[in-house]
Amino acid sequence: MCKEVLEMASKMGFKEVETQLVLHCSPLIIGLRISSLLIISKDNYANMVKILNQTNISYKLLLINREKTVVFLYNKEKLTEYLKKERVSRLLERFGYEKRSLYHVLERFQSRYMSYVKNSKDFPHEMGLLLGYPLEDVEGFISNNGKNYLYSGYWKVYGNLNEKLKLFKKFEIARDNIMVLVSNGINIRDIINIYNQKEIKKIAF
Repeated sequence: MCKEVLEMASKMGFKEVETQLVLHCSPLIIGLRISSLLIISKDNYANMVKILNQTNISYKLLLINREKTVVFLYNKEKLTEYLKKERVSRLLERFGYEKRSLYHVLERFQSRYMSYVKNSKDFPHEMGLLLGYPLEDVEGFISNNGKNYLYSGYWKVYGNLNEKLKLFKKFEIARDNIMVLVSNGINIRDIINIYNQKEIKKIAF
């Protein structure tokens, strides 16, 4: 993150939900990713819901306690199509997902994530799938126990490094651009809806 953008985020307040949405969900907002994980304070959850209402970003509450609130944000249409892919479906089946509709997948994922956090159960590796990480990186992470990666950025990379580096750069540009817009007083919900327009997507990509 460049110095100017860091200063903008600082002025906005790092704990504010708008700032967290920009820092962690910009690729989702502009359509480069199908989902993101957002960790905010309990007090910020209602504000997040207000922001995301009437946008193309859906959300699933995974965990809420005194320390934090963990929310899975996603584009419903894109995630539904992604889960229908054969390799994705096979991997979900391997993780014990008998029903692979979006609703059932998210319900089971929430249960497994809560068990992992509260009871130190096995890490739900399907999280990588649901976050849209490339399959070779999800499978590489599992087979290598999170080690021997080529690069660690938005996720741990196990293949096609140059391609992933270019993608990560796009993520950073998206974050910086949206931070500038928000810091100049443009409402984050308006930004989400603007980037959802097909005409804007053509220009952005």
